[in-house]
Amino acid sequence: EYRQILDKYFITSLKKTRDFLKNGYLKKSRKTKGMDSILNGNVFYQYLVDRETTQISMSIIDIHNYGLIEIERILNKIELIGDVDDSIISTNSIIYYKKLNKEIEKTTIDKYFNPIKIPECKIKLIPKVREKNYSIAYYQSPTINDNDGTFYISDGTNKNQSKSLSLHENKPGHHYQFSIALDSNVPYYRIWSGWNSYIEGWALYVENLGIYDRNELIGKYYLELLRAIRLVVDTGINYYNWSFERSYNFIKGIIPNI
Repeated sequence: EYRQILDKYFITSLKKTRDFLKNGYLKKSRKTKGMDSILNGNVFYQYLVDRETTQISMSIIDIHNYGLIEIERILNKIELIGDVDDSIISTNSIIYYKKLNKEIEKTTIDKYFNPIKIPECKIKLIPKVREKNYSIAYYQSPTINDNDGTFYISDGTNKNQSKSLSLHENKPGHHYQFSIALDSNVPYYRIWSGWNSYIEGWALYVENLGIYDRNELIGKYYLELLRAIRLVVDTGINYYNWSFERSYNFIKGIIPNI
């Protein structure tokens, strides 16, 4: 009976939506990609920039140029370190990250944070159905009724990036951040409002509290490099009217094996 109801209502509605997008909506959609091609697009883009950052006076041009400067800075740091071991986690990824989290608790949490009891963060593999469309790791925040946040990881991630990812997503990053907020008197709308200058700003900050060896430091810089590239490509597409090909070539020119 459940399957019949699913087929009759849910699957049927999905097919109708698919057919509408394919046969109607997409045919009448604009062919351009960036926000600069829509009415008042640059004004709206600047509004989004102001909303998501604390640098209200920072123009889109400033952000684009800052991204270029950051890319050069990070590449110089990577060059100074030189060649390192570049390996994939070959053991059970969940066990590996749990062990890594215990190490971080001793070297970072105990050193910089007051001993506050918060729920343990669940660590799970990204479901197979989502793997192709998600990043290598992400955090699912707790809900009002369930304080257990979840750190999702791809199976066999790059070992060099694991510590930076764990600091960012687990404790003392997003999991610590949301758990403390839920345990306080902060209104719920503030917890889940999605202000990136705070949410991602905190997670990026605590990445710098970790103790890294040479291999892990390369992994940290690689993730920083991806974020700097985003600044250039996002503004390139939405302000400078970059094509897909130009954006793709820009990224491949910096990280050929991405």
